[in-house]
Amino acid sequence: MLKIKVFLIVFVQFFFVKNAYAESVRIVSAGLCSDNWVMALSNKKDIVAVTRGADNKNLSPYADDAKHIPKHDGTLEGILSHKPDRVVGDIYMNPAVINGLKRLHIPYFEIPISEKLADWQKITLQAGEILHQKQKAQNLIKNMMPVWNEINREVYNTHQKPVAVIFRPAGYSVGTQSLAGDILPYLGTHSLSQKLGLKQTNIMSLENLIFYHPDIMIKDLTTDNHLTLSNMLLSHRALKDYQKQIKTYSFGLENWFCLSPKTLPAVLELKQDIATDFKDFHAKD
Repeated sequence: MLKIKVFLIVFVQFFFVKNAYAESVRIVSAGLCSDNWVMALSNKKDIVAVTRGADNKNLSPYADDAKHIPKHDGTLEGILSHKPDRVVGDIYMNPAVINGLKRLHIPYFEIPISEKLADWQKITLQAGEILHQKQKAQNLIKNMMPVWNEINREVYNTHQKPVAVIFRPAGYSVGTQSLAGDILPYLGTHSLSQKLGLKQTNIMSLENLIFYHPDIMIKDLTTDNHLTLSNMLLSHRALKDYQKQIKTYSFGLENWFCLSPKTLPAVLELKQDIATDFKDFHAKD
């Protein structure tokens, strides 16, 4: 009888210690994109450090959440100073840091990124798997489905859609093979960059901008009032009338950079703004 009691006591202690360990783990996020998923899905008490850019509102949609979380500098020494049980990163991680973690037998997991908005469910489930937060991930998908369905709703009954272009500092734009470029059609627009065959980040020449005369220009919110080449060009007096004919929207870079749980609501908000402004749209001849 005594042996049975001792066995039960040891079993109960082992069970609770094991579960306490499973529920509490020191997580360090080592990538700007992985920061988003770690802060969205992990328990706050488990996050011991994120990247330095995590609290920058120009780069991260979770900047407010990251304010009170310690930061690291991205080096192996910086990451190890937070004594992680697990390190979570993304494709932009320094390979030397990854190799260092593996040599030290510290578990490293990479949250995948995607250039396709439609991959949001797959990425959410994979992030939930890596962070041991499957239920949170499933709940997130359930909550986001109405937003996703609305994003996929056609705004116009014809193929006559406004033409949009992303115009960034120094005249950069984005086309195919980029998340930002993939988002444009979901806004109910045609992409000028895709029409011109631009891939990823490329230069949108002022000549093309004037010749094709898009209906919509989307600029980075973070540089909208800054002295950038793109803003200087567009503010030139020779383009004064041209500017009046284009509807300009500002969209935060943090929503374009990495696919995150906050990307869909931001896309829907911009789509609704465009739909309201172009509800009586007719394509130019």
